[in-house]
Amino acid sequence: MIYHTTSIWPSLAEDAVHHSWDEIYTQGVVPVHITASKLNDVIHAGLQQADDGDIVFWTNSDILISPNLPVALSAHCAKYPVCSSRRVDFDTGEPHIGRDLFAATKKWWIEHWEEVPDAFIGSEAFDLHFACLIRAFYSIKFTVPSLLKEDIHPAELPSGLLRHKDHAATWRLRSMGKVKKNEHNRLLFFKWAQEHMPELNFNVCTFQLNV
Repeated sequence: MIYHTTSIWPSLAEDAVHHSWDEIYTQGVVPVHITASKLNDVIHAGLQQADDGDIVFWTNSDILISPNLPVALSAHCAKYPVCSSRRVDFDTGEPHIGRDLFAATKKWWIEHWEEVPDAFIGSEAFDLHFACLIRAFYSIKFTVPSLLKEDIHPAELPSGLLRHKDHAATWRLRSMGKVKKNEHNRLLFFKWAQEHMPELNFNVCTFQLNV
């Protein structure tokens, strides 16, 4: 079984997005929709329903999902237990630097649960943090440009399975709550990088990755 976890925010709900989700649900993917601010809370909701061999994946709530994703995830996770994927722009087809999908078997999630960052979704840095964690799991050596622009097997699925219509990025909003969430995520990533990947140099205050 495959479980799709996401945190639903009504302000970002779009008919086209949910129609694409319905297509994968008719293939047997099980929806697990909650309203939560942190990645581990959303993933945990899926894990509560899944068995060890099942796949639990997360996407942002504004992502159009290809009907080919369930087959791609099943094939990938049969050999490699965890992966991420980036979206492409709906109009231009250009890939984004961040990640909008994390997927793993329940067994992998449980075994590596303490490594899952206690990060706020919809805010800076959490996605690149987890993307680095996945690459480190596969002992992949990489540069900052490859993190931002390149899909490396088996850490990432090929681009094109996720699409996104451009809108104002909520993580750029300068409200005090959003600033605090961004700072929280940056600091988590910075501390992890210092211990596990010191060559990944970035400014923790501005989150400018140094190429």
